[in-house]
Amino acid sequence: MAQQLDLFGYVKPRKPRRILAHAVDVGDHGGTYGPGMTMIAFFSCKRCGWCSPWQECCNMTTVKRGIACLTCNDVQQTAGKARVELTVQQVADHREKSPSQPPYFSTP
Repeated sequence: MAQQLDLFGYVKPRKPRRILAHAVDVGDHGGTYGPGMTMIAFFSCKRCGWCSPWQECCNMTTVKRGIACLTCNDVQQTAGKARVELTVQQVADHREKSPSQPPYFSTP
């Protein structure tokens, strides 16, 4: 079978899908909420097991939508990129040498 021609020219690439953590427990803590917040929710990711702290949400729709899993999405976004972990000593040494520059080190 022949390959179909592209009808509309350049197609903008999509951004990668977010992995969402879904609500495990939702409730009312009986205290005062921030402005616009009506409930609190506890979220958990089924993929990696990450659990969020209790978070204030504005309505049930936002709770059902879920929140982005910090662990899975961090791994997904940094895949293929070299990550440099800085130790406390490296940051302190950098601040002594050049206090006005942030402690970002490029990968070799």
